[in-house]
Amino acid sequence: MKDWITTFLMTISATVLVWSLIVILVASLGCKKQAPAQPPQQQAPAPTVRVVAFVAPWCEPCKRATLPLSQIVEAGVRVTFVDIDRDPETTRAWNVKSVPTFFLFRPGRKVYKTHSATTLRLLVMKAIRDGEAT
Repeated sequence: MKDWITTFLMTISATVLVWSLIVILVASLGCKKQAPAQPPQQQAPAPTVRVVAFVAPWCEPCKRATLPLSQIVEAGVRVTFVDIDRDPETTRAWNVKSVPTFFLFRPGRKVYKTHSATTLRLLVMKAIRDGEAT
């Protein structure tokens, strides 16, 4: 069950990463935005706390991190998963030497790096209590 969840979450993160790269590519080509046909519906503000998780499907600590990470996602925080085997260039660019490695981005604060999903969950919940994720 946990393997399925991990695979599912990594697939979602890979899809988000690909679409993000497509958006950046289109924006860099100078494409102009067109006005939407209808005014946009009011949506809840996007959380400003972000997490990037470097994981691997064979990594036992990564598998144990599934529950804390799912709690973070349920709290409304955007988590981007990077499979170190499928994306070694990004892994090298971020200087990740072991898995799991988590980066927490908080507005106006330094970037936190941790290898513990439990510590990451505590930091995220503190950020939510401080009102940074709303």
